[in-house]
Amino acid sequence: MSRSGFFWSGKRQEERISERLANVESAVIQCLGEVQVDECDCCKKSYGPWAKCIRMSDGEGDLLACGNCRWNGNYKRCTFWQAEQDEKTLAGGASGHRRAKPSISKDMTKNAFNEIEKLRNAVVDIAGQIKQLCQGQQQGLDENRTEQVATLTDQIQDVMNSTKPAHETLRKVCIPCLPGSSNR
Repeated sequence: MSRSGFFWSGKRQEERISERLANVESAVIQCLGEVQVDECDCCKKSYGPWAKCIRMSDGEGDLLACGNCRWNGNYKRCTFWQAEQDEKTLAGGASGHRRAKPSISKDMTKNAFNEIEKLRNAVVDIAGQIKQLCQGQQQGLDENRTEQVATLTDQIQDVMNSTKPAHETLRKVCIPCLPGSSNR
């Protein structure tokens, strides 16, 4: 049984109900649920299409709300639904803009960059030591092996040289952009 004048849009009642799944669920609640002696606050204010405040006795989730509040998916306004929620659930539905929290802190970023720099420096040092050893043609290495090691060492050095500008650029760009940075 609907409130008089609620389905005045020119569409038949069943057409309005079938527009949204929440409206179909609202109608099912009205058909299968139990009339509530103490109406929810919204039903007391005549919100929703139905004349009576009816809810499912064994409903879960958004079906804890009455049929009127379930209409058009407005179940969160129902005092029956709200009574079954904990503080985290209710707080999660709060509207408004929230600034996203960074997944990593400024200190974590600085530490990561410092570790990368240490690794880069260590690789450069190792490449230099290998190159010195190859230039002296140490015992046990034939000339062909020495050339191969020297070539690989040069490749390591080239990679390290090519990544240095990118590393420095990232450090300059990323660290000042972090929340709480004094360079913003």
